[in-house]
Amino acid sequence: MLFRSGADAARHAKLMEEIAELGVVVTEVCPGPVATEFAQHAANRTGVSSPGALRIDAGTCADDALQGFRRGQPVGVG
Repeated sequence: MLFRSGADAARHAKLMEEIAELGVVVTEVCPGPVATEFAQHAANRTGVSSPGALRIDAGTCADDALQGFRRGQPVGVG
């Protein structure tokens, strides 16, 4: 399990506690840079973009997220 901060871990643990008896699965998806057309249309005032080697394509991101969900993983990181 990978959380960005202790606060993320605490929020996720609380959510899981609240919904445990409902049989609901929650998967947080934290992919990092995803190659989409968003960057072409967004106003990037810094002029800095993420290196292409760090980006994943949207289809891979979606596939990885769904696989994590199906396995009941609480956090998916692409």
